[in-house]
Amino acid sequence: MKIRKSEKRNPKSELKTRPNGVKRRTFVRMKKIFGWLQDGLHPNCTSIARDLEVSVKTAARDVGCLRDEWEPPIGYDDKRHGATKRPLSTSLV
Repeated sequence: MKIRKSEKRNPKSELKTRPNGVKRRTFVRMKKIFGWLQDGLHPNCTSIARDLEVSVKTAARDVGCLRDEWEPPIGYDDKRHGATKRPLSTSLV
């Protein structure tokens, strides 16, 4: 049985955008970045780019997407020159 050209699998088409607008590879990278934050590490865009083998610009976009989509309690630590997980607020005010 011959496969028609239109039936062939296209690897780029498998990277479809999720309903919230995040592609699968981006989601995996954001998950790793968030895991590093939970482990108490302080990654910056340069270290993220090096560890995930992406450009610094892609790393910055991933951090921005993580911050905008998931809204985690993260901030920037000037002393450590990287992202940090902020403690959750216990007050309702």
